[in-house]
Amino acid sequence: MIAADKIAHEFAMVYITNRYGAEVKGTMSISSAGGEVGGWGTVETVRLPDPDAARTTRVRTGEKRLLGLVNKTERVEQGNQVDEIFHNMVIDYRRAFEHFMRLLDSSADSDS
Repeated sequence: MIAADKIAHEFAMVYITNRYGAEVKGTMSISSAGGEVGGWGTVETVRLPDPDAARTTRVRTGEKRLLGLVNKTERVEQGNQVDEIFHNMVIDYRRAFEHFMRLLDSSADSDS
């Protein structure tokens, strides 16, 4: 028999994979007439950024442009693009794992 924590881990990983997997968007139009089939469409796949991809933000430098009316800004790195996503993944994994453990425990109790 497989231990409940191993089962809960596998289920939590399936959940995380489904929740954070590639997002596919698109439109398609297919038609047929006289035995001929034709169509068109577009598909876009959005994936998570690379773990090392920097997150940047614009900050004011204190320097003025255009007769002092516009503040000059520059891009500054602030961690990685995936930091918040990874943080949320860890939280979601732990919550899913605990939820699956409760479900497995309650199903074991009802099987007895």
